[in-house]
Amino acid sequence: MVTNGQEQADDGVHAPSAGPVLIADRLRKVVGDGALAVTAVDEVSLHVERGELLAIVGPSGSGKSTLLAMLGALSTPTAGTVVIDGIYPGDLEERDRSALRAGRIGFVFQRPALVPFLTVTENILLAGQIAGAAEATARERAGRLLAVLDLGDRSGHRPAALSGGELQRVALARALLNDPVVVLADEPTANLDAERGRAVVALLAEHTREEGRAGVLVTHDASVAAVADRTLHLLDGRLVEA
Repeated sequence: MVTNGQEQADDGVHAPSAGPVLIADRLRKVVGDGALAVTAVDEVSLHVERGELLAIVGPSGSGKSTLLAMLGALSTPTAGTVVIDGIYPGDLEERDRSALRAGRIGFVFQRPALVPFLTVTENILLAGQIAGAAEATARERAGRLLAVLDLGDRSGHRPAALSGGELQRVALARALLNDPVVVLADEPTANLDAERGRAVVALLAEHTREEGRAGVLVTHDASVAAVADRTLHLLDGRLVEA
């Protein structure tokens, strides 16, 4: 069982954990009530170290997205515990959970969900505004991410002018803007062709390893998962042997 041995810093935020950045201990999620209740995730335990990209592979309906939502403090487990860099989201008020998500977790979803009337740079900077980051710092970091992700010449474009691969790279830049300790990607290649999909996942893996983040990628595609450092398989809400 995971225990909380971290002491809080003076600002109320836990100091970085010396162990795994992301820990899930016997997570369970039941959806619905009574006879209609369905166990979407059942007794899942895992951990992710700094600089590691973990892939969770499973078919549609296996509970991957439900599990990822709990790992990212978007959904509260029915039972079990999540620890993110020494912080227990379940012990926080909703306002503090929101701050945790905005400042320490980067999300990349199947659909980039960019604001159509904003430019690429403006879409990326939204993440900084939500987290309360200093504008000058956010702009400087956005510029570096645009260069690294080969989007520098697209910074002033709106989403309608971008290809599918470019849109996902913008979503990745937005996820990385606040220098998160955890990056969670939910089927990020589902709407891309094979070549663009591999490129996006390769960038995710590169940034996870080089920046010492903990990354989790959920996918139904074993070839996408091959870029990860480690793979787990989920079926009917449970981890199973490959």
